[in-house]
Parts: sequence; C-alpha cells; structure tokens
Amino acid sequence: MRIDKLTKEQESELLEFREHCLSVGLSTTRINKNIDEHRKEVDLIYKDFLNLEPPMIWYVDSPLMLNLVINILPIIDQNLNQKLNQNLWQKLGQNLGQNLGQNLNQNLDQNLRQNLWQNLSQNLWQNLGQKLDQNLDQNLRQNLDQNLNQKLESIKLKNFHNIYWGNTDIYWIAYYMFPMKIGIKYKENEIKLLNTIYDLTKKVGFIWYFKGICFICDRSLFINKKGVQLHHDSEPAISYSDGYSVWCLNGVNVPRYLVETPKEKLDIDFFKTEKNADVRAEFIRKYGIERMVGLGKVIETVENHENDWFNKSEYQLIDMGSIYGRKYAPHLKMKNLTTGIYHLEGVDPSCRTVEQALKWRAKGKEINIKSIK
Repeated sequence: MRIDKLTKEQESELLEFREHCLSVGLSTTRINKNIDEHRKEVDLIYKDFLNLEPPMIWYVDSPLMLNLVINILPIIDQNLNQKLNQNLWQKLGQNLGQNLGQNLNQNLDQNLRQNLWQNLSQNLWQNLGQKLDQNLDQNLRQNLDQNLNQKLESIKLKNFHNIYWGNTDIYWIAYYMFPMKIGIKYKENEIKLLNTIYDLTKKVGFIWYFKGICFICDRSLFINKKGVQLHHDSEPAISYSDGYSVWCLNGVNVPRYLVETPKEKLDIDFFKTEKNADVRAEFIRKYGIERMVGLGKVIETVENHENDWFNKSEYQLIDMGSIYGRKYAPHLKMKNLTTGIYHLEGVDPSCRTVEQALKWRAKGKEINIKSIK
C-alpha cells in the first residue's frame, strides 16, 4: 500500500499525535515504581533485543543516582546500551526505514520527518536529553553534597553511563508509529517490538540496560522552558526528587551561581575565569553588555562601514585590562546576528583595530565577507 498524501483527517491526527508525544516527553508525572508495571516490556526487550535472561529492576530518582550506584557497585560493569542500540537498528530502524521509503511519497515522508522526528527531537532530545548528558559529564561532583563528595574522593569513578533511553526518545518512535496509524504495514515482529518500546517509553523517565539488571529512573519534578529551550532566571530548569538539578539559561547549561545570583550582584571574576564561550555569553546577557563595556576602554567602534555585516555586528575593540590588572587586554565585542547574543572575546595583544582582531580570530586569513542584505 503506497500513500502519496495525507487526508485532512490524517493531517489533523498527525498534529494530535505530535502533541501527545510531546506531552509524553515533557511529562513530570511520578512513575509507578511497581515492578509489575514494567516487567512485561523489559523482559521482552532483553529477550528479543539482547538475547538475555530477564533482569532485576532497580528504581532510581535521577540520572545522578544511577551514576553513583554503578560507580559504587563494581559488579555493575557491562553496559548494554551499545548492543541494544545496534540490535534496535538492525531489527527495526533499517527495515522500517526501507519500508517507509517504499510506501510513502517522498514529500509525505519529509512532512512526517519534520513534524515528528525533527520537531519532537528539537523539543525533547536536543533541549532536554543532551543537557542532562552534558551536566552529568561535566558537573557530577558539583551536584553532590559536600560530605558525600569527600567520601567519594577515594573511589575511582568509571566512565559515566549517560547513554540512556526514555521518554525523550519518543521523537523517533513517533516517526515510525504514525505510519502504522494511516495504513503502512510492518512485519509482525517489528510491530511487536515497536509497540513494546512505545508502551515502555510512556511509563518511564529514563532507562538503562545492564547485564542482569535494569535501572529505571523517575521523571523530573518540573521542567522550565522558554520556547523549546530549557531556561529559568532564578531556579533550576530541571530538578529531580533527590535534589539533582540542571541550571540553564536560554538553552545553555550554566553553573547554579549564574542563574541564582541577581544581575546586580554578579562578580566579574566569574567572567574572567569561565572558559566556555556560551556560558560567558550568558553572563554578558545577564550582566548587561553596556555594563560590561563600561568596565573597559573603547579602542575602536565600527560605524558607517561600507560592509553592512560590520555595522550590523556592532563591532568594538575594547581594552579590558582594568579587570585583569594588565596594561592592555584587548577584547572584541560583537553581536551574533542569528541569536542576537553579544560576545566579548579576548584577542591577541597585538590587535589595535577591529579588523586586526577579526583577522587574528580567523588565524591570519584575510577577511572577505559579502554584505548582508
């Protein structure tokens, strides 16, 4: 059965299904920590995907707790996510993708991919799952109580197990599920596995697969967003019942200090020591670009330049030597024309003009940029 175009009723159903999946991915409802609630789906995944015996099920309150448990208990050392991922695409992804290619008009396939895979992925995985990955990888010890942190100093931490599945993965599940709703036929075993993953996804926060044991994580207590991006000006963007939290400004993982400190009390020393360009940009956004510029001395301002790009980017070369205790510390101020965010980046002390600073940032290459219309 080949489908070339959605009916009006199917188009409406597509949007309803997308909103349903988005609600699953952003749900903060407590999960039912009853083994019988998850046993059927977990056992089938271990049997059909991993060819293993049913595991024990261990519930955790957050991704942080999972990492603590697997680092403290040395017997938990065989992460099955890579194997599971390989089996998934061998048994589902490749076959289902080929099936859709044969049975959906190319334009219709692109429509479904944009409405389900790309839209939900942007809302869920790119702005939720990845932020948790980054936060755990970069800030595990910062999220621990000081006393617990000291006790863990003697423990050699393993690699973090941040590759998990869960409700944020519903974006790709939705892409394959919806065609079934409009008449695309899959093989019986493919339908069974796809439905199993879909059913489990609706009942968990995150889930990790190890040999002999499966960890299921509760959902977060709340998720704060601005548009599709994780954001809150004064509290965590995501927080779990055990206290593990992630702080974000405009979709950028930032230290707790930057979120909870009022802008008038922000210390410029934070900016001086922070290495991450995105975090520095968020500091500038909160601190105020004019206030930042006021701490230095303007060396050159680009005005009425023949190249529109130079004018719109609001380039300035600013000596920030006063905040670093140096005679001369040139920084290039610029506006990101895509995001509207201002950056203030240090450049080589040899730079005395904006064009020299731009050339230095381009590693000596000549700047040749067409005007923006």
